[in-house]
Amino acid sequence: MEKTIGNTLKEQLRPLTRGEVKDLRKRGIILTKIDPATADEAVDEVLAMVFGEDNPEIDVLANRDALDLFGEIIDLSYGRPKEAEVKNSSPSGAGTTAADGDGGRSS
Repeated sequence: MEKTIGNTLKEQLRPLTRGEVKDLRKRGIILTKIDPATADEAVDEVLAMVFGEDNPEIDVLANRDALDLFGEIIDLSYGRPKEAEVKNSSPSGAGTTAADGDGGRSS
């Protein structure tokens, strides 16, 4: 993670706990479905949870760097599908005789 952020933030980067995700959800912030109208609030809340409410390093970050950190926290918290998982997520058997309904038997 080469960013223009301080070493302290790099060392503190971690996923959200299950309890933190539930707390955000109770407050109307659903991280898997972020509403553009409340996106800034979601970013601020997550960064405060991970790095502390009054962390001076957060406020001096370029907005892009803050968003990058937010994205990394989300990736750590929910995981990012591996490339092989994404490729294998297409419906299996599509276009095969078995998938077309005759169980692989031709008449």
